[in-house]
Amino acid sequence: MKTKITIMVLMILSVITTGCVTYGIGETVGYIYAVDDGIMWDKVWFKSSLESSQSDCYLIEDAAIKAQLRNVSGDKKVRLHFKRHLITLGFCPEGTTTEDEIISFEVI
Repeated sequence: MKTKITIMVLMILSVITTGCVTYGIGETVGYIYAVDDGIMWDKVWFKSSLESSQSDCYLIEDAAIKAQLRNVSGDKKVRLHFKRHLITLGFCPEGTTTEDEIISFEVI
């Protein structure tokens, strides 16, 4: 019995930490200034204005979107559409967003 409970807990934790549990969507407008490759999640660094010193980190899993975002990095303003995850194993520096995954974008 103890083994079954342990296996069930591990299965639930693996589902939650890989980002399978989502609870909402959102969008934001600003500028992409970097796209990084990661081990489990790739990261997109985003600023609301070019002059801003604050940045946000968004997660990305879709390789096609990641490649397209690399092409618009810089001075092109974009609208990011993202979904919120309950928890992920994507780590960003303290004070930046980590549980949001980009699902689409548009250049504006």
